[in-house]
Amino acid sequence: MPAVSYSEILRVIGQDLEIRGIKAFDIRDEGERFFVQCGYQDPPAATPVTLYYTARDIEELKPQGAEKRGQPSKQGDFLLFRTPCGRSVAMSTKKGPFDATFK
Repeated sequence: MPAVSYSEILRVIGQDLEIRGIKAFDIRDEGERFFVQCGYQDPPAATPVTLYYTARDIEELKPQGAEKRGQPSKQGDFLLFRTPCGRSVAMSTKKGPFDATFK
């Protein structure tokens, strides 16, 4: 991946997943790309959709969410935190847990 911050990469991927209507996801950094297993149903449903995001994809997707930045957004229904072992976990405040794992 290029010298782009993880926060920017995750924002771009998150915006793309939101546009696609994805409700559950697992993100893994594979070095040259991000591997995303995701699904359209609430957890603990299966995640039958697989997506890959390369540095080029991230650069191409950046403008798609730019117009939304700076505008108030609807409040999400999940909390994101990092466990002591370095795993990031997003906990739904309505339905239950799902996780996003990063190396």
